[in-house]
Amino acid sequence: MGRRGKGGGHGGHHGGSWKVAYADFVTSMMALFMVLWLIGLTPQETREDLARYFKDPNLFQGNGQMPGRENPIDTTIAIIPSQSSGAPDQTSVLQQVSPSDSIVTQLQQSIEEGSLWAFRDRVKITQTTEGVEVSIIEKANEIMFDSGSANPNPKTLDILKAIAKELKGHGNHLMIGGHTDAHPLVNKPGYTNWELSADRANKVRSILEHDGVDPKRVSAVRGFADTKPINAKNPFAAQNRRITIVVLKR
Repeated sequence: MGRRGKGGGHGGHHGGSWKVAYADFVTSMMALFMVLWLIGLTPQETREDLARYFKDPNLFQGNGQMPGRENPIDTTIAIIPSQSSGAPDQTSVLQQVSPSDSIVTQLQQSIEEGSLWAFRDRVKITQTTEGVEVSIIEKANEIMFDSGSANPNPKTLDILKAIAKELKGHGNHLMIGGHTDAHPLVNKPGYTNWELSADRANKVRSILEHDGVDPKRVSAVRGFADTKPINAKNPFAAQNRRITIVVLKR
């Protein structure tokens, strides 16, 4: 009779199976961390839409838009060419441009992967009746201006410089607005949130012009005080303190 080998056949058969299982586990963990990382980079609105999609894919309309949600931007805004190189052809001063050529897409790309990416949690682009509004929103732990003052902090200057870089190549007129929260100013008699919001908007105008935006493009500088809050339920919320730059359609 032949001699049995030491350890038998079962030990050799199962000896390497744990390595395969471990490799599968490591791969799964890597995939999980990658998904969590990508979700962390996704805006809150997009995450909410994804959650609703997986609950009921039929909610999406044919254009991929959730029902009841308006498109936040106009994909075909009329762009006025810059006049810095001389008088433009009057037949092409106003033109409907494709989304890839519009200032809207340019600003979006700047937020997603360009000079505004570092400030993506502070800059918001929305469509208004007047044009495309670029909002710089204050955070509770990152103030934009000195308290009760029109003096911007260094990060605000960096944001405005990045926005000026995107805007100065176009000829559309701009309207700049300042917004405050509802806290009254107590240390400056006769100086209210109306004056403060207007002074901050005017300061932004001078910064944009210093960074290359043509002064002739600024058609209005407005102070809104606390009359147009983002968070109407909390008039003292930090996000109500902001600067808006409207790129006019005409």
